[in-house]
Amino acid sequence: AMYRQHAIDCGVDLTGCAVVPCDHRADGCIVKIPPIHPETMDEMVPEGFRLTGEQCETLRIETGLDYLIVQAE
Repeated sequence: AMYRQHAIDCGVDLTGCAVVPCDHRADGCIVKIPPIHPETMDEMVPEGFRLTGEQCETLRIETGLDYLIVQAE
């Protein structure tokens, strides 16, 4: 709930989206809104990309990303 509220506070339209922690629990999720690197402002993962739990853990460790916005099931 905290991550979802943060996304809403940042102005993200979460229609058709789910907000999930960026860790092994996001295994198999499909990115709906690409996460943006905080320093370079580049997209880290493109929309429509299906992530593995290992990729999520790597993103979290390397960039500090807390959550992902993915397609709702």
